[in-house]
Amino acid sequence: MATTRHPRRRGFGTTRKLASGRYQVRYFGPDALRHKAPVTFITKGDAETYLAGVLTDITREKWVSPAARPRSTAAPRLTEYADAWLRTRTLKPRTVELYRSLLDNHINPPLGDEPLSAVTPVTVRRWYAALDTGPTAKANAYGLLRTILAEAVDDGILASNPVRIKGAGSKKRARELRVLSIAEFDALVTAIPARYKSLVLLGGWCAMRFGELAALRRCDLDLKNGIVHIRQAVTTVKSRTIVGEPKSDAGIRSVTIPPHILPALKDHMQNHATFGREGLVFPTAHGDGYLAGSTLYRVFKRAKVKAGRPDVRVHDLRHFGAIMAARSGATLGELQQRLGHSTAQAAMIYQSAVSERPTEIAASLSALAEGKQRS
Repeated sequence: MATTRHPRRRGFGTTRKLASGRYQVRYFGPDALRHKAPVTFITKGDAETYLAGVLTDITREKWVSPAARPRSTAAPRLTEYADAWLRTRTLKPRTVELYRSLLDNHINPPLGDEPLSAVTPVTVRRWYAALDTGPTAKANAYGLLRTILAEAVDDGILASNPVRIKGAGSKKRARELRVLSIAEFDALVTAIPARYKSLVLLGGWCAMRFGELAALRRCDLDLKNGIVHIRQAVTTVKSRTIVGEPKSDAGIRSVTIPPHILPALKDHMQNHATFGREGLVFPTAHGDGYLAGSTLYRVFKRAKVKAGRPDVRVHDLRHFGAIMAARSGATLGELQQRLGHSTAQAAMIYQSAVSERPTEIAASLSALAEGKQRS
């Protein structure tokens, strides 16, 4: 926990970084009492600027004790505080859209008009029990409310966080991974139109997200050395295409391409990619922009039926690549880097899936036993 003393008066005040990432200011006033700033600050610089302003007021004898200032008796409403909280975040557009949706559809309607001081653990438990949504949205709504009210604690508005239901923020996988076999994956590649074959190959064998594939440019593909550099991703927010960095910092990565798909990729670059160093690898059919997810999903839907796997989704191509990498013997760290995961937890799912092969394990045990008997 970093503490910064004011340079002009030793012991006058400190800035402290909180668990939320924001900064709290404390200082001693002329009344010899220790005071805390009424709000927390996004950056250390903002906190130190506030502290310098307090010192200036004290020096000019303009300082007024917080106890003597007029105070509003009403705590802010949850909706007002949550909206202000969201406006001050530095978030990716898709995350802002998600948080806005959670607030508008699951948090503000039942709780938004309540003063923050009226939101108690009992209120939260009743709200959570009444949430009529899927498990992922329920966990997301709970986690967002917990984060917002944790900052209200840091700001001194609440004495403690009332959002504390054990296990409510955890997300359980609603369904098992739809794992494609190599034969089923090949059938899918065969069934899909030529323009999209390399997208399926790269998305599968390199475990890439659709947004990362849609953003690829010629300069990102090093086919000579067999490497794809993932630097950007395309997202769609309210019918608006946004090109930015991948889902997380770990998403910016370089992935080695399996040699057996390089010939198909070279053929694709000659026949379907747009020209120039910055040309898109997977443009629209007219070559005039980023490929839309809805366009791919239409052709993918027909192809997966032909391949005999109508249950799979485009994102399951990524699962296929992760499973194949795990079966090849990739370590947890190697899987994490290849998939662009910021934590090892997500990559562990694929290692676990590989380890849960009872038929293969049983067959391997029998082979070991038979070999021992023969020897």
